[in-house]
Amino acid sequence: MVRAAIIVLAAACAGAACGKKGPPLAPYVHVPAAVTEIAAERLGDEVFVTLTLPDRNIDASQPVSLEHVDVWAYTGRSAPARQRWFELGTLVERVEVPDAADAEDLPPSGTGSTSTTRRRLGVLDRLGPAAFESAPAAPGAGPAGTVALRRFYVAIPSGANDRTGPLGTVADVDLGPRPGPPAAVALDYDASDITVTWVPPLEGEAFRAARVARERANPEAAAFADAADAESSPWRYNVYRLRDPETLAAAPQADRGVARPRPVNASAQEDTSLTIPVVFGQETCVTVRAVYRTATELVEGTPTDEACITPDDIFPPEPPRQLAALPSADAIDLIWEPNDEPDLGGYLVLRGIAPDGPLQRLTALPIATTRYRDAAVTPGVKYFYSVVAVDNHVPNPNISAESNRVEDEPR
Repeated sequence: MVRAAIIVLAAACAGAACGKKGPPLAPYVHVPAAVTEIAAERLGDEVFVTLTLPDRNIDASQPVSLEHVDVWAYTGRSAPARQRWFELGTLVERVEVPDAADAEDLPPSGTGSTSTTRRRLGVLDRLGPAAFESAPAAPGAGPAGTVALRRFYVAIPSGANDRTGPLGTVADVDLGPRPGPPAAVALDYDASDITVTWVPPLEGEAFRAARVARERANPEAAAFADAADAESSPWRYNVYRLRDPETLAAAPQADRGVARPRPVNASAQEDTSLTIPVVFGQETCVTVRAVYRTATELVEGTPTDEACITPDDIFPPEPPRQLAALPSADAIDLIWEPNDEPDLGGYLVLRGIAPDGPLQRLTALPIATTRYRDAAVTPGVKYFYSVVAVDNHVPNPNISAESNRVEDEPR
């Protein structure tokens, strides 16, 4: 009986190829999760789209399989249905994903995430004439003219073998007219600051018509704007310093692509002037944008042309203060208060033998200390002293006016 059971089992294994490996299975291909963190900001005719890449696949596995991200745009009154983005939208840019070594450290997404590294990407959409043309109406759009045109953005990630992830969050901006640039931008400087000045922009027919239409459609907003205008100008301004290393370093940057520029001023200002710390010998270039204040938002317009200046240090230090002479039997000691200019190069000590006569240098090169001992004196001779400060401007240092003059003779 046992022998018969063994024979039957052996026959069954032979028929089913027990213990034998079958053909290799195809590797499992991961699909990246959707992009859910995306934002769009419009400055004039430019839209800066910033997104955070997913750090996992749609099945929550890690590491994420991600090779590139496509940013799509659609102009209309409402976003298209998800299944129609490829039909109705326009590809703005395909961005290759940087290696993980280039990633920016961000908080991990989702509860229980083991990832400590996520990445941001930035895309610039320059709004040419085609961007303001409405695409075929998306399902659910209202009647023409009832809703202002907007531009919608979505980012679609792709992994290995071009496996496309799902559509995620949609970001959008309005396509209403923007104010024109301010005028007469000018730059001037002194020993400590560059001063940027400008005059308010002309409102422009298109922008004025859009503003009037918006106020008619929203009487409460119009009343708010009228009350605000009675107190102050509706115009605000942002000043942008171009190609400035410190400004660029302070702005939130994307790992790849472009980032929205950040103004020098902390918030849109009403004044038509702004000061920037001066850096002598370094070109400073700025643009200014007008910002129109409505009841619900700040609408930022197109920039002025670049205005540039390269400040030259033509400003001498302040004269040294409180020069005093302390005579002794074989020398006269001088002492004075220190200057506080950051570019101070030192001091030159001057000496003469007439009250109102010319003074000659006692020190051929600037000295760093605020005291000097003149041992080359003759008893019975009265000497007159002064001190000047010099900066470290190259090649020709700026020299201050004289300090107060003092007189004395060896004792």
